[in-house]
Amino acid sequence: MTGHTAQRSIPVFPPAPSGAGGARQIPAPALLPRNNTARGANITVVPRAFARKRAALAGVPLCLTLAGSAAAQDGPAASAADGSSFVLELRTFGGAAALKLRSADESTLRTEAVVDFDAIAWGAGARAGWDLSADVQLGVTASIVKYWRAGKLEVRDPEAFGDYYFQFDDTPSLWAPVGAFLELHPVRDVGAFVGLALSLGYVPAVAHPRPNSNDAEMYMAGYALEAGYESSRSSPHTFGVFLRYCAWTGGESPLYTDFPEGLSLGELTIGTRWAFRP
Repeated sequence: MTGHTAQRSIPVFPPAPSGAGGARQIPAPALLPRNNTARGANITVVPRAFARKRAALAGVPLCLTLAGSAAAQDGPAASAADGSSFVLELRTFGGAAALKLRSADESTLRTEAVVDFDAIAWGAGARAGWDLSADVQLGVTASIVKYWRAGKLEVRDPEAFGDYYFQFDDTPSLWAPVGAFLELHPVRDVGAFVGLALSLGYVPAVAHPRPNSNDAEMYMAGYALEAGYESSRSSPHTFGVFLRYCAWTGGESPLYTDFPEGLSLGELTIGTRWAFRP
């Protein structure tokens, strides 16, 4: 067999057609060369089911790669949207206030207004909070406010005002070391905000009481509402302005005196704030 290469053949059986009466006829096997040396190629017979499975698995690494890439890109954005960063804020504010002093009547034991006056208010505060989400911030707050009387006194009860034991200070200070606040940003990517704060504080005793008498601290509770605008929250440093209304009420401890004095005040201020996100 000179010039010829011996070829080994394997039989391939095509589907047999059905004969008459449903009898199956098996034809003679066809011969398919295993190695086609004339073309220099090999023929590999792969089962159809395995071929389909291999084709399906071939796309899995690409799908996983694309999914991982998308998750990596969405991760920081989703984290920023959910929000979990710490915020430290310093603020200062000033405006007008109205103070009302009252005292308990010895005969009726009812609290009566004694004297009112308007004042100039200036204060400073600090807040520490956390961004619960892109729209909500929750935290703690502390502040101090100083008042200076502006204008005349409006005496409501001359007899009580002239009482020897009635203590009066027209330049009081209000310390609020304990408080909590909630701030909302109603429009995302816009610096507008509104907030609510609840605080506990006290007014120190009169520095120079009347002779042969003394004074006690007034314990206060109050709330504040504010609305304002700040620069981009995506920056580590943000600056803002706000309009703030605050109301307080309280008085001396009944454990200190049988006829405690009371104080109510309201203030409307404009302020600025600086926030830092470490």
